[in-house]
Amino acid sequence: FFDIIARKDPRFKEEVDRRRQIRQRHRRIAKLEAEYRREKARPQPSEAKLRSLRRRIAEEKYALSVAKKFHRYSYPLVISLDISSRGPKLASFQAGWFFHDDHLMRFFSPLGKYLVEVCKSARLEGLFPFVDAINPTQERDWETYLPVRVAFDSEAAVRFGLRAITLATAEDERPLFDTPHDTLRRLDLRPVVEQARTVALLVGALCDERELERKPLKRLKRLPYRLKPIEGMVYEFEREESFLPSTPVPGCVVVVAGLYKVLGGVRPEAMDISDEAGEFRIRGVQGYAGLDFYKNSVLEAYKIDPETGDITYAPDLGIDGEKRYPRDVTGRVGLRRPLMVFRCRAIDIYDLVDPRYLETLEQGFVFDATTDAEPLSWGLSLPVAVPMGTMGGAPPSDPSYVEPCAVAFAPPGQAIKVGFSMGLLGLRMILLNSTPKKPEGIGFKAGRVRAIPMTSLQAAKDMWMLNESRLRLQARHGIVNQRVHELHRAAKKELERAERALRERDYETAVASARRAWAFESRAYPDVQGTSIDVIKGILFYLMLLLPFAFFAERLLFAFPDIYRRIAGTAVIFVAIFWLLRLVHPAFELGVPSLIILLGFVVLALALIVIAIVSLKFNEQLKRMQREMMGVHEQDVGRISAVATAFSLGLANMRRRKTRTALTATTIILLTFTVISFTSVRALLRAMVIPLRKEATYRGLMVRDRTWEAMEEPALMDLKVQLGRLGVVVGRAWLVSPIPEKRMVIDIIRGEKSYAVHALVGLSPKEPEVTGIDKALVAGRWFAEGERDACILPEEAAEALGAKVGEVVLIRGRPLKVVGIYDSRQFGKVLDLDGEPLTPIDYAALRPEQLRALRELAAQKFRLGRVSAAGILEEYTHYSPSDVAILPEEELISMGGSLRSVACRLDERFDPERVARRLVRLLALPIYTASGERVKLYSSLGLTTMSGLSDVFVPMVIAGLIVLNTMLGAVYERTREIGTFSAIGLAPSHIASFFLAEATVFAVIGAVVGYLLGQAVGKLVVAYNLLPGIYLNYSSVSAVASTLIVMLVVLLSTIYPARKASQIAVPAIERKWRL
Repeated sequence: FFDIIARKDPRFKEEVDRRRQIRQRHRRIAKLEAEYRREKARPQPSEAKLRSLRRRIAEEKYALSVAKKFHRYSYPLVISLDISSRGPKLASFQAGWFFHDDHLMRFFSPLGKYLVEVCKSARLEGLFPFVDAINPTQERDWETYLPVRVAFDSEAAVRFGLRAITLATAEDERPLFDTPHDTLRRLDLRPVVEQARTVALLVGALCDERELERKPLKRLKRLPYRLKPIEGMVYEFEREESFLPSTPVPGCVVVVAGLYKVLGGVRPEAMDISDEAGEFRIRGVQGYAGLDFYKNSVLEAYKIDPETGDITYAPDLGIDGEKRYPRDVTGRVGLRRPLMVFRCRAIDIYDLVDPRYLETLEQGFVFDATTDAEPLSWGLSLPVAVPMGTMGGAPPSDPSYVEPCAVAFAPPGQAIKVGFSMGLLGLRMILLNSTPKKPEGIGFKAGRVRAIPMTSLQAAKDMWMLNESRLRLQARHGIVNQRVHELHRAAKKELERAERALRERDYETAVASARRAWAFESRAYPDVQGTSIDVIKGILFYLMLLLPFAFFAERLLFAFPDIYRRIAGTAVIFVAIFWLLRLVHPAFELGVPSLIILLGFVVLALALIVIAIVSLKFNEQLKRMQREMMGVHEQDVGRISAVATAFSLGLANMRRRKTRTALTATTIILLTFTVISFTSVRALLRAMVIPLRKEATYRGLMVRDRTWEAMEEPALMDLKVQLGRLGVVVGRAWLVSPIPEKRMVIDIIRGEKSYAVHALVGLSPKEPEVTGIDKALVAGRWFAEGERDACILPEEAAEALGAKVGEVVLIRGRPLKVVGIYDSRQFGKVLDLDGEPLTPIDYAALRPEQLRALRELAAQKFRLGRVSAAGILEEYTHYSPSDVAILPEEELISMGGSLRSVACRLDERFDPERVARRLVRLLALPIYTASGERVKLYSSLGLTTMSGLSDVFVPMVIAGLIVLNTMLGAVYERTREIGTFSAIGLAPSHIASFFLAEATVFAVIGAVVGYLLGQAVGKLVVAYNLLPGIYLNYSSVSAVASTLIVMLVVLLSTIYPARKASQIAVPAIERKWRL
């Protein structure tokens, strides 16, 4: 009956849907009750399953009761209130920061316009100003009316499928909300009463509206139900009792972390507590329409000891936990997946701000202290990382506020090591608990160690001891990297200074020195590790040369006719030379067993051989198919057979002329030994200095991100520790729109008047000592030390508001005292060391290509620490001083602003350039420096140079001429032989390849034997200290480069003789015919 009526009258459709939903819930309850009865009737019913079924039946009955209430009453509109006492306006909102459903704006648009018309036509006194925040204008949308992130009750109703809006106070930051200071004594009842009258007017108009469904709610016919639950079971894997995880863990707090910690007093974490069967059910997970939060969101489960408060169970990230049963929220809706936890103890870790990049380390790893491998069960809790900043396109956040701490979890009694990294830069912090006897570390035993105090000092000591042991091992084999040793010595001095300051309880100096030592060692660690890898690469290169060397040596020394004896002879030579390399090469003593290197090389060689065979067979099949399809037959000498023939004939010719071959090979061997001995690749650390055409505005330094991205708050504290004793250090903060294409609108209100600015600038009370900014004031004074509730306005704002010094204005709901007024033209003339004003960048005024370039530079921010001069020297459009207001820097950061640059005016006794050269070794950020009238830009640069090549230029030329003369003589001696080969059909290129093959044989033999000789001499020099202070580094890339240079010289010397040989031959004719 209802279905028939619904087709005729749409008003009955909702009634039909409600009744259908109730019937479905009745059927679901009946099904669960039947399952419960069946389980209870079994001979051995499962208590866990019975508890789970009872819980689900109770939930369904509760949901049914809620559905019946909504069935009994029809709610055309749900209105939630969020009224505060400091805002200047009341506004209507259809979205908030919990679910961020602003994509539904078009459906609520008529309602917002209707409410505005009601207020305009009321003509009543005592009403509060009302604005429509549902419908965006050219410069303002609903987000701009909320200075802080607020969660509204109406958001949950909309997700439930109800039509709902919120009437909330706009442009009020609510600074006391959710704090102990939010008391009745601080409440101003007058604006609250006025807002209540306005709310009563709007609600009354909606109740009296007879065409409510056809006018204000005409687009809101039906909203979908979108509160789908996330269900699962919390299990522990007891490996000794079962092959699969099946042990439930009751009493665990299961959490889905929200995008933000607090939303106007609302904690956005969705959570539940697992029952006796370990089951949980979570509804209402926070989401964001413009950001795929679920892609990075995970479930976490923790169990807390009720007596001690310690965490006893944590998420298992091991192979039987996260690897097998992912915790991702994505894909869990509608499924019941297990969430793995393990019995653990927690270790707290602090100070995770990288001292070079001044960014919080974002990735962590846990290792078993015994095996240095990943434990079976482990956990690590890091702060939720959400893309922030102006260029990220994410929702507004507090990009300068970070929590640089972490918690590692391990089974009780297990010792662990922890490492942290950032982007593509690799490990930046290693916590090993190193000792002099065991520099690899003994680890931190879970349960015994509850926290790692002075984490930066511990990391610096651990990395220093690990690098020290590796550097000593490398030095014993003649491997030295000057850049690494320079950094290592600097770190040692800082560690001694930190420990001395710690004994004297000078904690500020101790932390500063520890962070400097950590910075030096974190910069040296990749090079130390890279040097060891460099040695392994070098031995692999010579092993690749060893294969053809063994073949050539067998042909020259033995020339067995039998194929089996030939293979055996080649293998014996290969093993013999490998054994010699094993004795003299340090790669086999730097932690890599020789058998592993040999097996790895054999696998690589066999793989290449198989690939070559498959490629040849594939090409043969293609040619055969081509002949069958086209009927054209072609006869030519194959390239592979020609090369094989060339080497065979070349080796035979060299064997016939033993004396000449021996002398030529000896020349190339000595050349290789000479070049390797007198050339080396040197790694240096230098400061790159770029003179700028900027006038120095003060004597000192300025640090900022190259793309003006937000800096984290610990960066300012760290720089104050590093430079505080050298001069005055100040920070600069901005509060700008999080969306680059849109300008923020901030109303400065005094009484009935308002003045709109697009950004706020936070400056320190000591800023006049750096830039002399107070000279731009035309009235009042600058901020006093410790002053927070104050502001300085441009002349234009003061005139528009009629504000004078000493009066109070409202900015984002905060009452701020006007302590000064500045001249916008004079303020615009105050420039920083980079030649740009102190006002924020106007991203909306940038061209699209500039915005794209900024985003690309921001995305490459951590790419191996590279600094693009183009990105640094780019100048941007800034806001006019009349479009901003100035607040104390600390006050602005507390309002959600972000740190953008740090400046330091040095005392006269310190040289800015010398300080910059010292600081650039620590920081990976550009440093603007001014000591005179001009500005210089400093950045660190790692240089790799090859020295000594000019000293061996003459010997290389002589060796090349010897090879040239030898090959020319061979060409004229073999003129008759060349004619014979030409007569039987060989092409000139094939004739030339004979001589190039001989040169290749000489190059390979000279390279391998010369390298062996050099490596043996180098080992003797280091072992007996024959040349103190001299390091013959035959094991690095420099040896490989030198070897390649010698081989290239030999091959280049053969090009002219090979060309002359090809000119003697008669050009071949390719023959084709068709059958």
